[in-house]
Amino acid sequence: MDFCQVAIFVLSIAAGMLVTFKQDDIRRWGYVVGLASEPFWFWSAYDAGQWGIFGVCVMWTIVWAVGVWNHFK
Repeated sequence: MDFCQVAIFVLSIAAGMLVTFKQDDIRRWGYVVGLASEPFWFWSAYDAGQWGIFGVCVMWTIVWAVGVWNHFK
């Protein structure tokens, strides 16, 4: 397993777990971690030529960015 796949696994699971917390001061970091996972998702989709997944990455980047905006402004 290469570094990109490990980063996707660790960061995506961590983001999913963090956004489930009831405490806002913990939950908001899930959006940051999710946003940090996106470059690895983009690279993996691009490298594999999976353009549908690449499009999903665009949408998830927007979702994570809106979460960061809403929880850190």
